Amino acid sequence: MSVLARIQTGALFTVAKFLKLRVPETIAGAGSRAKVGAWCAEHGYANALVVTDASVIRLKIADKLFASLRKADVAYAIYDRVLPSPTVGMATQAAALGKSTGAQVVVAIGGGSVIDCAKLAAAAMTSSRKPKSPVGTLMVWRDPLPIVAIPTTAGTGSEVSVGAVISDDVTHKKSIMIAPRIVPVLAVLDGETMQGLPPQWTAGTVFDALTHACEAYISRHYDAGAE
Repeated sequence: MSVLARIQTGALFTVAKFLKLRVPETIAGAGSRAKVGAWCAEHGYANALVVTDASVIRLKIADKLFASLRKADVAYAIYDRVLPSPTVGMATQAAALGKSTGAQVVVAIGGGSVIDCAKLAAAAMTSSRKPKSPVGTLMVWRDPLPIVAIPTTAGTGSEVSVGAVISDDVTHKKSIMIAPRIVPVLAVLDGETMQGLPPQWTAGTVFDALTHACEAYISRHYDAGAE
């Protein structure tokens, strides 16, 4: 890590100590994605934007989610064009769909790319600035739409984090979006979503989780209060 990067990281963690970070509500257990509709209705959300990718739709991983939304009379629109390394353009399209359908909550079901895209889309939907404006450190100035995150991989962590990684549509350069406001309000940890995935996906995401664990263990920046 360069000297500049060390300084920036140190400064960020120092500032983070004074920020009040949301702890997402959690629903866990096999089939728990089928409870999202009732949760939305209970919290007064009658219209949802579902952000996902084509694979999740094709493998029918989201079917229980959709059924729960219909059962609870929660209307929903689906944006399923998220690709690995999500771009500002994808989030802009998702936000436009959400605005046009009157979404009150954003439900992300997929891997880290899907959840990261949903975070920027949720921020863009409540901002009058350009969709790219929230990208950066502490650049989300208004509360985004509430985010429900349903991870389908073992290694993302985005369902409980303050960060997202977004790529530029032209340069393909990745930028980090960090803001306490984009922490999801609900994390749904449903092991069923990982059943039936291609073996290479399962192996890759497990090693991703292991990498995060090793990184946390050796990092000089950690939350001692969480021990």
